[in-house]
Amino acid sequence: PCGVFETTVTDLPHQVSALLYAAVRQGERLPSQEHIAVTLEIPLSTLRRQLHRAGRPFRQLREECLQESASHMLRRGDLGVAEIAQRLGFSDAGAFRRAFHRWTGLSPTAYAGAREWAGGQPGN
Repeated sequence: PCGVFETTVTDLPHQVSALLYAAVRQGERLPSQEHIAVTLEIPLSTLRRQLHRAGRPFRQLREECLQESASHMLRRGDLGVAEIAQRLGFSDAGAFRRAFHRWTGLSPTAYAGAREWAGGQPGN
């Protein structure tokens, strides 16, 4: 029903994203390209080629998933930076902080603080 296992070229970036986000929601490490290719029952070279052709390479989809998941966890406000880093598969909190700053231009703490000052409530 969710379309994850349909294999048309136009749907492939959506399928890959769905698998990445599902892993985060389930508390699992993000799957590799190889794992996703096996899951979708297509050769790795086909996965790479079709994602490239769609203008959405795996690295971009992975980064988008990490950024959106990190932002969501920070907005919720119930997890610390170290726990978010661990849940998203970063080697340590420092690596997560550097990646988050690269994505947003803010530190995770500044991002969470900016949400609170802008009237956002943790958990919303």
